[in-house]
Amino acid sequence: MSEQVKVAVVYYSSTGTVYELAKSIVEGAEKAGAEVRLRKVHELAPDEAIAANAGWASHAAEAQHVAEATAGDILWADAVIFGSPTRFGNIASQLKQFIDTLGGPWMQGQLAEGNPYGTSHIADHGDLPITGTTRHAAAYQGARVVNIAAALKTGLHAS
Repeated sequence: MSEQVKVAVVYYSSTGTVYELAKSIVEGAEKAGAEVRLRKVHELAPDEAIAANAGWASHAAEAQHVAEATAGDILWADAVIFGSPTRFGNIASQLKQFIDTLGGPWMQGQLAEGNPYGTSHIADHGDLPITGTTRHAAAYQGARVVNIAAALKTGLHAS
């Protein structure tokens, strides 16, 4: 590998399950030759709530050495892997809040895709047509996926 791939593993874990998975992802990525940053997102729950749950308190102490994620970690990385438990079918609010803080880099064009979550469109029950900007974002996303997949495929065949 001529240049090391940089991977940011950004996660939220209350009791440690996602943290353990994140550490395994780091291990696999490092063994594959990547430079890796393991980062947790900022905890939003009050200290009293954490202290009231033995598993949560134990994990908070165990992971206190893990640095908190910043936009700089995302901009540094060639690839980002997010990890989160589910909360009623959605990501944990702590991870969503972190992703929402990336609006600045997104507005400056420093992140790929049309928005932090990929291309999207609000249709208002079909009353709002897709704009040229949204179509451009979707086309860019499609091309980016193909370019990344082609590079991966070429690399896999070269091994």
